[in-house]
Amino acid sequence: MRRTFLGLGLATVLALGYVQQRVMLVTVGYELEKLRCLKDDLLDQNRVLNYNVLTLQSPVILNRRLEEHQVQLKPPKAVEILVPRDLLAEGLRRGEATSWIQRTRELAVRWLGSTRQAEAKPE
Repeated sequence: MRRTFLGLGLATVLALGYVQQRVMLVTVGYELEKLRCLKDDLLDQNRVLNYNVLTLQSPVILNRRLEEHQVQLKPPKAVEILVPRDLLAEGLRRGEATSWIQRTRELAVRWLGSTRQAEAKPE
C-alpha cells in the first residue's frame, strides 16, 4: 500500500512537471508571436520614417512645396568668409601671434553668440 501511494505521488509529480513544461512552451509561444508582431510594426514604422526623411531631403519635392506655398528663397546679401590660415599669416607678419588667438576666440564667441534664423517670405 505504501508503495502504491509512493508510485502514485511520483507519477503525479512527473505529470505536473510535464504539464507545467507544456504550459510554459505555450506561454513562450504567445510571447514570441507578440514580439514578432511588434517587430513587424516597428519595421513598417521605420520604412515610413525613412521615406519621409528621403522626401524631406529631396530638392525637387522641397522646391515643389515651396512653389505651392508661393515662397521664394533668396541668398543672403552679405557673407563674410574668413580663412584661418590667412589670419594666422597676417598675425605672424605683424608679430601678433597671441592677438590672433584672441581675435579668433572673439570671432568664435561672436559667431556662436549672435545667431539669426533665415527668413522666407512669400512675394
